[in-house]
Amino acid sequence: MPHDDVVNALHPMLWRVSDQYGDIKSRIEALKVPVIYVVSDHWGYKHALSPLEHNAQWEKCVSKVVDKVGPSPMIIWDIWNEPDGTMAWSGPDLPKYFEVFRVGYNVIRAKLGPDAQIEGPCYTHYDHEAIREFLEYCLSQHMTIAYLTWHELDIDGDIPLATIDLRQAHHDFLDNSRYKPLGLKGIQVNENVGWSAQYRPGEIVGYLSALEAGGVDGACKGCWWDSHGRSQCWVASLGGIIVPETGQPRSAYWAYAQYAQGANHRVRAETSDIRLAALASSDTNGVQVLLGNYPVQRFSATPSPRLRIDGLIASPLLRDAKLATVTIARIPNSEEAPLAAVVPVSMATIPVIGGSVDVALPEIGLHEGLVVNVR
Repeated sequence: MPHDDVVNALHPMLWRVSDQYGDIKSRIEALKVPVIYVVSDHWGYKHALSPLEHNAQWEKCVSKVVDKVGPSPMIIWDIWNEPDGTMAWSGPDLPKYFEVFRVGYNVIRAKLGPDAQIEGPCYTHYDHEAIREFLEYCLSQHMTIAYLTWHELDIDGDIPLATIDLRQAHHDFLDNSRYKPLGLKGIQVNENVGWSAQYRPGEIVGYLSALEAGGVDGACKGCWWDSHGRSQCWVASLGGIIVPETGQPRSAYWAYAQYAQGANHRVRAETSDIRLAALASSDTNGVQVLLGNYPVQRFSATPSPRLRIDGLIASPLLRDAKLATVTIARIPNSEEAPLAAVVPVSMATIPVIGGSVDVALPEIGLHEGLVVNVR
């Protein structure tokens, strides 16, 4: 795990781990954030032992993991990762997964009681019917599930689909009285950002914006292989956003660090182009707008948009201002190469008219991010 300063700048609100948890437990506990623990990583995926066909061993595996991790209100138990894929059995077989989930669920409940947080189904993608079948099975078994989960990894070319998925799931499942006995508290997309987008600030801002717009309750960045075929999951790379050998940040890191600055002070932002994501925040330091240019169906966004910020009368810093200082910085797409910091672009003083400012923006390159601060 990288140095505390590198991690703390991201203000993480959720962490996903498995057997490396013991090595970083004290540091994560100091962050006081919920931890998703992936139980199936201890069983493994690339072997012939199906957990269903070796029920006693699977039960013993779950029991051993629970004993090792211990009880904690901050732990969320993720019983099996991506069961609709081909891991651990020869192909997608949801009835088999339901049985594997039930065994793991019963072990956790027997050892930790009704307050233990368990989530699922953790599918590879949003599959409305498969999720409905999972929830129906949980109802039939009188289970309680803390969070509904799936991954958003295969939509790098159409990131706004994440918003559509989340809104449908909220409407059909979380807001549906039929599933109230399950005790669902929310939705977590516990892996997001696909392989092609893993280093790209524009796409990362796009994912963050789409997830927020859909009402997600928590999300974790997925980890992938680098260009040399090395996994970014089991090295000190924070899922690939820093260079593991040196600890240097990549451009992806700065997208998350800038996002973190405004995450707790969000105000409404919208764009006229679906291929340009925007996230805005306002606090006692002023206003921040984070923009990301990402492709949707192979088309790029308008390269030189204009930005209008309204409602400055509500800003403690700017409510009486006649002039505002606008600074703009770029988050270029460095891919795997390190990026020491965001790149300053401009600083200007502009008039505030009727509580609004109009900002002329520089060209935003495809896959890039832009940070606008108004003080």
